[in-house]
Amino acid sequence: MRFHSRNTLPALILALVLPGAVATAHADAIIESVDSGLNEIRISIGKDGARIERADSSVHVLLDFDARSIHAVDTEQRYAMDMQSPASRQQEHGDFDFASVAPPALRLERMGAGPAIAGYETVHYRVLVDGRRCFDEYLAPAALDNEDIRRFIQAMAAGTHDVEQRVLIQLTEPDRLCDAVTDMIDDHYPRLGIPLRTLDARGREVHRVTRIETNAAHDAAMFRIPTGYEILTRVEVMAREAPEHDPEDLEERQRRLEQLMREHGDPASGPD
Repeated sequence: MRFHSRNTLPALILALVLPGAVATAHADAIIESVDSGLNEIRISIGKDGARIERADSSVHVLLDFDARSIHAVDTEQRYAMDMQSPASRQQEHGDFDFASVAPPALRLERMGAGPAIAGYETVHYRVLVDGRRCFDEYLAPAALDNEDIRRFIQAMAAGTHDVEQRVLIQLTEPDRLCDAVTDMIDDHYPRLGIPLRTLDARGREVHRVTRIETNAAHDAAMFRIPTGYEILTRVEVMAREAPEHDPEDLEERQRRLEQLMREHGDPASGPD
């Protein structure tokens, strides 16, 4: 390579020895929140993935942005469950075409400016399902300016669709219709902002972000499934644990794992 200026070589040397002279290190993000029971949830977000964990749980959820994968990692049982694998269908469902049942009508009504939360201005939206008030959301559009947070919200919206669960609630538990649309609400976050506070229809707080940091540093290993862990489907997890646990307990465990994915602000994490 030929240098065309006498000043080029000294500049190159300075770039190599001075931190940040060419590029700064990637800054990661952290979102901390509490649910209605004041349980602490922490979301660590890096350039290529995210980790969701609760202080009181041995299970955490890993998202890989590029692979578009979501795994629930059980550190006690030493396996990772593919959250996007098909769930085992109960025999009584037969060959029912779940996709043929249209979703309920969902509308987010803008109510005006909300309070500042965790350093971000919010917009107050009321979530209506078939005209029924379900939740009040306080969304922060400016938080989407952070690329890592934006990729996390997009990954969550793309990876939390469960048509079968939605239809079962619609058909068998109409009183829980608000719970049936939580995945549909997720789809609005990449456009309107991340949820910083959620109130249920009775005005009870079911989720609140307490801190957002956008200049954190994470070890890349925390976003990877540990070496030696088995990768299992939902069906394989059910089959493995079935001899030791009641089937209803296993289904509840599955629901809790799925709920953990959404506890960054999804209304499903609130009380019934």
